[in-house]
Amino acid sequence: MPAANSPLPRGAPRLPSLSVDAAAPTARAVLTGHYRTDARYPAAIVNVTNRCNLACEHCFIYREGNPNAEPASVHDELCDRDILETLEGLRERHGILSMLWMGGEPLLRRTLLTDGVRLFANNTITTNGTVPLLDLGPRVLYVISIDGPEDLNDALRGSGTYQRVMRTLARLPDDFSSPIQAQCRVRTIAAAMRGRPTRSARRRCAR
Repeated sequence: MPAANSPLPRGAPRLPSLSVDAAAPTARAVLTGHYRTDARYPAAIVNVTNRCNLACEHCFIYREGNPNAEPASVHDELCDRDILETLEGLRERHGILSMLWMGGEPLLRRTLLTDGVRLFANNTITTNGTVPLLDLGPRVLYVISIDGPEDLNDALRGSGTYQRVMRTLARLPDDFSSPIQAQCRVRTIAAAMRGRPTRSARRRCAR
């Protein structure tokens, strides 16, 4: 499985992706990618919500024409039980060992995550870092999205976002057991820094 914050190598098979929050009322899940019912998939991706507490400029959720737009109401999403039953069935069918939990902001569905990570041997949760993290154990990796120094990050993610992430991290207890890593969109940062003096850009990237 490629790292959660890395693009798939050119020519590599795509991980199956499961969208459970935008499904039609008669559907339990919508599976996309190169999916086969008889295949073994050691890793998969699940989008548990399109709701988010931010509206980042580059986020696909808010892209015009996106079929997975943020729902009008939380009641339009599948309930935790249906999602968990679907994931458990897919795990048994395909031998899924690792799950990447995405959104939206997946930590808006805290009970679902708490129960869902128990289904898989390894888990990665992507988050914007502004919602308090749950200590879900050492087999759950948090990947926090943060796009460089405060001014660049906030230009993309909203004023005050950088400090909110820093407060989230500062409040973690010393015995917090889930590992944490950061990810950023290098191309987005490069575009935001276009026109700045080269020396300044170098100094910022070295921090």
